[in-house]
Amino acid sequence: MGNTTSKPTTTQKRPAKVALSAIALDNESGTARPGPLMSNWVKELAIALRNTGRLEPVLLWESPEGPEAPYVILDGRHRIAAYRSEGGAKHIPATVITCPWREALLVSARSHSKAQYPLTANERADFAWRLVRESGLAYSKNEIVRATATSARTVARMRARLRDAQLKGAEGAFTGSWWRDREDRVETEMEDYMTEDQRRAYIAEGVKEIRDLFDRRGKTGWRSEISIADECLIGALGVQRIRALAEYIFPSTEDANEWFSTLTADSPDIDPHDDDIPEF
Repeated sequence: MGNTTSKPTTTQKRPAKVALSAIALDNESGTARPGPLMSNWVKELAIALRNTGRLEPVLLWESPEGPEAPYVILDGRHRIAAYRSEGGAKHIPATVITCPWREALLVSARSHSKAQYPLTANERADFAWRLVRESGLAYSKNEIVRATATSARTVARMRARLRDAQLKGAEGAFTGSWWRDREDRVETEMEDYMTEDQRRAYIAEGVKEIRDLFDRRGKTGWRSEISIADECLIGALGVQRIRALAEYIFPSTEDANEWFSTLTADSPDIDPHDDDIPEF
């Protein structure tokens, strides 16, 4: 996949009816949203398919190696799953792209950034981080910014992070998640053996606990004041962690700075693990 000298050297698109059997259904190398499918979204698409008889064309990459090579999915895994769940369709509408693999990944990122069910900020950052680490494909910072809608500042930090890890000979320790890879970290014994499903379950549990803590419905006292809740979060996390969250969530540096400045005005920078909790 990483051959940067493949021909043709320009991107060519054509509409086509493609046999499901000709698509590499389990190959996730071309999509910016790998991993388990979102079953609710597949169900919604299946309903739309039943109602309309078709869905928007999927986006496929045709390998320059020849017509015998299976198509690689760039965008449309959920639509393909919907076609398969409904049965009956042997051929589906597609836009077939023929180009070098390095361009195919950029097309995938741009497609997901504009799609009806677009990438989340985390997914866009993770895909930008992947493009930064694709050393054989030599993407420029501007290419990555335009394709993933990730801020130029964040991409610059990614590139600096990769250079630093390469100097230390530690790039092999990357997980692929920008949130986890952005700094050197020592994994706990728990993380060493945690599966992705377990990790998501812990996150869901933590989200519920935080929501319950800050639930203002029918509450009195400090829980009814959103500004107090905001300052509680700042005190617990620390200003630098809040800034990191802002940069990660917002693709625009200006939006991140505005949000950060509003949320952290007059708040001290603290170590969230310091037992000495400051008074606000």
